[in-house]
Amino acid sequence: MEGTKQTPYIVILPFAKQFVHHHYFSITFTIPTDGSPTKAQKEVLDSLLKSIDTIFLSPVKLDVLSKDTNVETRIYLTISRFLSSLREAFKVLTSTTPIAALAVDLFGSDAFDVAKEFNVLSYIFLPSTSMLLSLYLHLPKLDEMHSCEYRNLHELVKLPDVQSKVYTMTLYHSKHFRLADGILLNSFTNMEAGAINALKEDGDSSVSLIYLVGPLIQNGSRYGADISGCLNWLNNQYVVSLNELALGLELSKQRFLWVVKSPNTTYLGDEGKRAWKRMRTLKDAASKVLSKMGSSRKSLSEVACKWKSQVWL
Repeated sequence: MEGTKQTPYIVILPFAKQFVHHHYFSITFTIPTDGSPTKAQKEVLDSLLKSIDTIFLSPVKLDVLSKDTNVETRIYLTISRFLSSLREAFKVLTSTTPIAALAVDLFGSDAFDVAKEFNVLSYIFLPSTSMLLSLYLHLPKLDEMHSCEYRNLHELVKLPDVQSKVYTMTLYHSKHFRLADGILLNSFTNMEAGAINALKEDGDSSVSLIYLVGPLIQNGSRYGADISGCLNWLNNQYVVSLNELALGLELSKQRFLWVVKSPNTTYLGDEGKRAWKRMRTLKDAASKVLSKMGSSRKSLSEVACKWKSQVWL
């Protein structure tokens, strides 16, 4: 279950494709929305594999919200009002096909109740960092420990205003993280060794199983900023030809904005070499964990086995 149209589907697509390609699952996206799908949404969804279906849940009206209501509040309220539609979608899907698991983003933990009604495992897919996951898991305890604003604490804990609706809803969903059957984290040990080890050594039995399935990324620029391919085209041109292009634009007497990027001096000298070496090591580590015998693939396989056993019960 993906969030509203403010939430990009890109982050969960590589995860879904892993299960389609390597574990032969069929995937269905149930998408809450407060209006018609956007053009960008349609482009992304139309490009999906045949094994990945989509269901747009019936739109809900948020007319009661003012125009200046922030995005987070809109997302939280939108999803909370879609549970009945999600329940109906579950009824239709389970009537023809067994459902192995429900995976939601960090806004969708209310859907756990629906999954429980149908005896389906529930998971949270977190595309962000293990540091954010650690914050979510510890937020309920922080809220109990401190009655003042977090900004008044001596420690550096940066959180939303505790008086805001966003904070209240974030706290609410963070408590639900521990109710999940597992948390699928888009990270790997070499990327965030300290935070990941801290999560593993926490010793709290109420914390859900954490599966490191990253780094899952969208390859290429099909859904990025360079959809038209203009930037790639420019990068492949000779410098002299770009000078001619600039001259041509100027002679056309049309208004245009020409952006010139200066050379990056950050990575010059010994410090730059060390930084480059660290990045190279990190890239190699990422490739290794995503390889056939890598830890991320093993984590995905472990999740897949649990999901398959759920179907065959």
